[in-house]
Amino acid sequence: MTAFSSAAAKDDIVTIANPPDLVGKLRGVSWTWKESGEKSQGVIYEELAAVLPELTSNEGGAAGVKYQNLVGLLIESIKALKAEIDELKGQR
Repeated sequence: MTAFSSAAAKDDIVTIANPPDLVGKLRGVSWTWKESGEKSQGVIYEELAAVLPELTSNEGGAAGVKYQNLVGLLIESIKALKAEIDELKGQR
């Protein structure tokens, strides 16, 4: 599935603030689906909605997570952590 993401279709573009703090408020979990018995991994809708409601949807009572929209948060979090590591390495 392709998620279209051109800047031409967006307003108010800003870099995500404090991404490691946001990621720290999330919990990655594994589970077994009740209906199918299939194992899976991800996040829990209610927990994500409490921190980043814009990354969730609830259409017709079906609670969903916009997993593709977590990518930007994870990228910025990794970059922030890398900058921190680079700074600590420079202090040795």
